[in-house]
Amino acid sequence: MDAAIVAAVASLVVALLTAGFARRESRRAQEAEAKLAATQAASNESMAKLNNQMRRDAVAEENRRTDKKELDRQAEPLLMSALDVGYRINNIRNRFFLGTYTGSAVPAARRETAVLSTLYRFASYWAVVEILYAKVSILRFENEETTKQVAEILKKIGSKFATDSLGHTLMVWREEQRAIAELMMDTDGSVIGYAKFVSEYHERFELYFTSSESAIRRGGLSDNQRLRDLQRLYARLAELLDDQRRLEKQWSKLMPEVADGKLSG
Repeated sequence: MDAAIVAAVASLVVALLTAGFARRESRRAQEAEAKLAATQAASNESMAKLNNQMRRDAVAEENRRTDKKELDRQAEPLLMSALDVGYRINNIRNRFFLGTYTGSAVPAARRETAVLSTLYRFASYWAVVEILYAKVSILRFENEETTKQVAEILKKIGSKFATDSLGHTLMVWREEQRAIAELMMDTDGSVIGYAKFVSEYHERFELYFTSSESAIRRGGLSDNQRLRDLQRLYARLAELLDDQRRLEKQWSKLMPEVADGKLSG
């Protein structure tokens, strides 16, 4: 009987030990599974974040390429427009353009052409800029390194026209610049030619150009500080756009330090 009791107790002890061991192993297995699940979840979360970041980077890179591509597409018309305005400003400031072509001794048709062609060059530039802005994200355009410098110069030119810190002569506010740019758009989205501008001037453009037209007709702009500042900005814009420096000879001569005769070359 004692042997049976001992055997029974031994069996019970073994059973209890076995059960305890099984419970510990079960807890360990559960803990391991929980850790594995947590690790997997963390890994999935990290992978999701990485994928999201890669998608954002890809979109940002595509946006950069798109904006740069659009700037490259518009670079030539913007460059030529900047040079056109720069040349006319330099002619007004340093080559007696207004004194030569708006005097009473000059035929009326020639006087009118001198005035309206000057206004047309301003208007064409604003239209080209507006076309560029319509095709790119302004926020990206102003912050991406590949386009930031051009965006800054465009803003400075717009501000230089709009500021009243240089007086009211040739002051054109931003809203007026944009309104003129809108009117300069042809039905196909291109910039209208000079002949159409002249034919529509009194009906559509005169309202926005009244003050500037009067200033040009009066003349006396050779020492105008706004024009001097604009000439430098247009030369700088042309320099940035001419990355192959094919037209360096043209835009370098527009730098006021050179054009005003203070430096040789």
